Formats: sequence, C-alpha cells, structure tokens
Amino acid sequence: MCKNEFLYFKGEEKMRIVKCIGLLTFVITILSAEWWEADPTDQDYAYFGGNREEDAFPGNEVGKGDFNGDGHMDIIIGAPGWNGVDAGEGENEGRVYVYYSSASGLPDGNSPSWFADPTDEALFDPEDQNFGVSVGVGDINNDSYDDLVIGAYRFKANSTAPVEGAIYVYYGSSSGLPSEPNDPSNYQRRDPTDENNTYFGYSVALGDFNNDNYDDVAVGTPLKDVEENSDNGVVYIYYGGSDGLSSTYTIINSPSSQSSDLFGYALSAGDINGDGICDLVVSAPGWDELGVPATQVGKVYIFHGSEDGINTSPDVTINPPVDPSDGSLLFGWKVVVGDVNGSGNDLIISASYYDNTFANEGGTFIYYNSSWSSPSVTLDPTNEEDGRFGFSLGIGDVEEDGFRDIIVGAPFTNQGKVYIYKGGSSGLSTTPACVFDPVDSPTGPLYFGWSVGFAGDVDNNGEENVIISMPFWNGEETIDEGRVYVNLGSLPIEVKVDKFWYEIEARGIKICWKVVGEGGVILMKKEEGKRWQRIFRGIGKEVEFVVDEEVEEGKEYWYKLEDDEGEFSESLKVHFPVRRRKIIINSLRNKIQIRCYLGNKEEIGIKIYDVLGREIFSIRKKRNNEEFLFPVNSGIYFINLSLKREKISRKIVVF
Repeated sequence: MCKNEFLYFKGEEKMRIVKCIGLLTFVITILSAEWWEADPTDQDYAYFGGNREEDAFPGNEVGKGDFNGDGHMDIIIGAPGWNGVDAGEGENEGRVYVYYSSASGLPDGNSPSWFADPTDEALFDPEDQNFGVSVGVGDINNDSYDDLVIGAYRFKANSTAPVEGAIYVYYGSSSGLPSEPNDPSNYQRRDPTDENNTYFGYSVALGDFNNDNYDDVAVGTPLKDVEENSDNGVVYIYYGGSDGLSSTYTIINSPSSQSSDLFGYALSAGDINGDGICDLVVSAPGWDELGVPATQVGKVYIFHGSEDGINTSPDVTINPPVDPSDGSLLFGWKVVVGDVNGSGNDLIISASYYDNTFANEGGTFIYYNSSWSSPSVTLDPTNEEDGRFGFSLGIGDVEEDGFRDIIVGAPFTNQGKVYIYKGGSSGLSTTPACVFDPVDSPTGPLYFGWSVGFAGDVDNNGEENVIISMPFWNGEETIDEGRVYVNLGSLPIEVKVDKFWYEIEARGIKICWKVVGEGGVILMKKEEGKRWQRIFRGIGKEVEFVVDEEVEEGKEYWYKLEDDEGEFSESLKVHFPVRRRKIIINSLRNKIQIRCYLGNKEEIGIKIYDVLGREIFSIRKKRNNEEFLFPVNSGIYFINLSLKREKISRKIVVF
C-alpha cells in the first residue's frame, strides 16, 4: 500500500516523503527539514498533548495566542494527565505549558516560557482535575492582549465535594501571562449547579457573541442532566467586559429532550451568517433518532450571535449525513469554522465512527457556507478499520494565501496519521497536500495526531506552522510522557493532481486537470506505436488547466501528467470517435453556399464548373466546420466535392 512517511531525527534532520497518486509513486528527499519538539514533563503518564486513557474522549489540548502583544504567536500545550511533582500514575492533576515565540522563533522545547497547574491543596482538591483538557484564546477584557482559558472538567472543591468541573482564566499583558499562575484569582468559574460529573469545562470556545468588542466564553458541559434526561448537556455563556469575565451567564439547553445527547461536547466560534457578529457551533455527537435502534449518531447546531447576545434556540440544525439507522457515527466529534474557499466562513465537522469501506474508519465533512442540507465535500482517506479519521481537527492558513486549510488527525490508524488539506477558490481539495506518519519511536501505540492544530508563523518565514501531539510517546526512562512537534520552515507541500479528465468537443478533445500546491506541471501525450511527447508545461498553485487538442477521428491517445521529478498521475486513454459527416449545399441570390461538418483534420476539395464545363472555383482545405460562399451569376452549375473516403457531385441552379 502506497503511503507518505514522516521521519524525525535529532541532530542533522532529514525528511523522506513518499508521494503517491493512484499506483504511481516517487520519492522526494528534503534535506535539513527541521522539527521543533517538546517533552518537558520528564514524568510517567503525563500524556503531554493528550488525554489520560487510550479510549478517552479527546479534548483540545493545543492552541495558539499572542499573550504578550509582541506580534508573534505563542503556543499552548496541555498535559491533563500530569501528576504533580513526584507524583505517580492516577492523580491526573494536569498542567498547561506556554512557549512564547519571538523574532528568533520558539524557545527550547524543554524550557517552557510559562506553565500553570492547580496544586494548591489549601484552596481545593487538585487530584484528578484533568486541568488542560481544553484551552481557548481570546481578548476577554479588550486590552489588545490575548487571554487564556483552561478547562478542568473533573475539578472538585475538596475530596468529598461533587466533581463539578471548572474553567481558569489567565489574562495577557505586556509581560505575558500572570507571573503567579496558581493565584486563586485565576480560578474563575465552576458548574453553577454544583452537580456531580457534568464535565463543565470539557470544551471551551471564545468569540464576541454580542458585538461589544469583548470576547465571551462558551463552556461545554456535555454530561449535564436536564430534568429526567441524563447526559443531555448544556452550554454556558459568560460575557466578557472591561473588568474581565462576568459572573452571570446565559444557558443554552440541548434542542433535543433525550438522554446521552452530549450537547456541548465540541464547540467552535466564527461569523457564519456574515453579519459581523460571532456565532457559536455546538455539537451533540451522542444524539439518536428516537425509535431507531442505533447509538450516538450525532447532530450539530449553529446559534447566531446578535447585539442582544447569543440566541438560545438553534438557527441552523445540521443532521447527520447518513441514515441514522446505519449505526454509531459520532457526527460532531470535532467542529471548526473557517473560510476554505473565499466565500464566507464554512463549517468542518468530523465523525470519528463513520463507516465507509471499513467500520469506524472515520470521516470529515465540509459544509460550504449556507449549504447545510448535505456536505459539499467528504473526506475519508484511511481505508482502515478503526482508523478514526477526524479524531482531531484544526484550521489555519499554511501558505497565508487567504484560504483556510485544515489539518486532520487519525491517531488510531496504525501508529497514527495526520493529513493536511488545502483550501482554494474552488473549495477544499480532496487530495491531501501532506500526510505524515511517525516512525521516531520503536514502540506503540503512539497515537500520533491525538491533538492537531496550526501554531501561527512561529519561525517567521511567512507560512503558518502546524502542531501535532503524540501523548503516548515514551522517553528513555519514562512511560506515556508524551511529545509535541511543530514544523519549522515550509511544509513539504508539492504540486499534486486533484482531478484529471477529458471532454470530447466538436473539433477535438479538451484535456483538463486541477492541481494543488506549487510547482511545474507537464502534460505528456502518446499515440499508438510512438513515444511520449511533452506538449504543455505550466506552473500550478491550485489552478485548473485546460489544453485543447486537435486529434484524428478513430484514433486512440494517451495523456499523463508529470512534474520535474517524474510522473504522478495515471494515464488517460482517449478514443476520439468517427464523426458522421454532414454537407449542405444551398442556392442563394448570386451565391453558392456550401456548409461542411466533417471529421477533425479531414481535408475537403471543392471544384465548381459552369454549364459549359469550365472550372470557375477550386479550393482544398483541412477544416472541421466551415461555411464557403462562392459569388456567381444566375445559371446552372456543377459541384464536385472530394473527401477522404468519398466523392460527391451536385447540380444546382442559381437565380
């Protein structure tokens, strides 16, 4: 099976990329490909960049923001399994690390710029908080510095208190995040109902939902019981202001009155309806159609923002893209908002239990703006049982060309895979621009791609970097410590063929293809018994090419595409059919009209004689479709037409 490979080496780095389209493969070796790495915990079972159990629901453990206002994006990495100083497996207090980027790039991966963990036992019970399972970024107090919100969905006030969940808020400043990260003032909100195991803070999203220039915080609480419906789920909205986060809240209940909806499991914010006010996307991956014997099919809802705040009833409901009776889908496992085609913000939704060829291979669905009835694009490339493509999801702009790109993790595919798909004017490409496989650790499972995202331009080369976690990575003396990677320099996005087809036209054939990425595109042509010939070369960057070709009737031709390294498309075989000839001869006033509809490149000879047998016109041309007008006087004329396989004679009277 043809695949791409991601290789990481310490010291002198080298990356080997195996690139394939169809069954044709060639190898590109990129020298000095550099990857920043971080594994600062030096602790067993920290799950840096991931969650604590193989089958745990993933959070959003990586992110980006500019916390010190220097114009450089800083990166955030959660380690919700971190166990405290000298702690053993099972405490799961959690810690979040921030690395400040600068003009010289990121600091050493084992020397974070800032970290926080809720370890003050005098304030609350730190054990099992899973602090860092979710992170969110926005400017809550409108001071031009990004602020950081961290979820701890298993927070409890003391050892006998209910597991309520909480969020912590850390405000940015010119010096960055607070110098005393464990100050109790940073602990901000917990489930206001004091109920047990609601998972308050399992997901967070920030956006200005009421258009007052202060970012607000949406807090997912997917296991909240509502009346008699267990695990129905709710979302709390806390509005921002000049003094920070408000103490009051708006509550959004699940539109479905049934148990196990998991409403609020995944959140994303962005202006979807184009009114300039941020909207909120909320998933309910556990939704089932009542009366249908299936589990966890899923739905996604859009709530519009307004001057009066977020709407508490859904403005758009997106139903699962398959029959709910087909079984578990988990539609809405992850959701992100972004403009992939330049026509307004689109919605990307993953379903990690989606079945296509294999069970639970996973799928990701792209809904272009306002096209909510069915997905415009479906991605499911793993072709592997339990691949869980779409387990993690992120959106950014790799080449900063104005079109958003997506990064998709499939951490259960072998040791894990990560895919990058490019956006463009014609939409999101269905061919991945990059596919990465980890091979830098000899043991597994690694779950490479558990969390993925875009890190901003941390190395200042004009392109956005990607961030990929591998939480079950083992150090030399640690187990499940976890490691996170950020690429430095350009990603290996070479030109790739997204589509390759032909169209039959009257005078020949039109060869068409669409490419993704940058590089030379060469069109090759071959006739039977002859060698391949280069007939066209262009430079591609998400461009659709068209080359018109004049060909002979009844012949077969082959076309393929190459780049500067070799072929990367399967051959197109084209049979140009024999066309039915049609010739029309008309008598006009003092003119003879001859209209010819012939085969491509077929030659025609025309001779016209008067009544005395004198030749008055003689021509020979090679045309497809042509009209001939011959000026004559009134009288009788004889016309002889010579074609490749026949001769035609006509008598005509002109008045």
